[in-house]
Amino acid sequence: VLERLAVLLCLLWPVYGGNVIENMIPIFMTRMKEVREVLLPVPEDQLQEALYHAGSNYIPLDSETEICRNHSSYMFESFLNYEMWALKMVDASSKPPPGVLDGHINDLGSYDECMAVVAPGELFRGQMCVVETKGFL
Repeated sequence: VLERLAVLLCLLWPVYGGNVIENMIPIFMTRMKEVREVLLPVPEDQLQEALYHAGSNYIPLDSETEICRNHSSYMFESFLNYEMWALKMVDASSKPPPGVLDGHINDLGSYDECMAVVAPGELFRGQMCVVETKGFL
């Protein structure tokens, strides 16, 4: 069932855009929760701890400016509460790709997904930047 839903989402996205996807997200999230309870029966406190650590890796909680810290705290709490906009923001973030030890380090995240994210009340929007570094490889 999930495979068919994923294929359907991929096929409908280019034709109908995000509107169809946005309407299907609550159904998808409900189904994913049901599947998680059966296939991955992890106690809620352990799941929350894992979510806390995952979020703290992608959300800059120690920002230098007060407004950035406030926005980051808001996003972090929203992420921990499974709010879709915050989940999308973290999902759109660049993450280490497979093969880092082999020198595969090019990952730009998901530009379109990031730019489409808007916090409730339009407190802030997703933005994208590219950072170029000289690594150890």
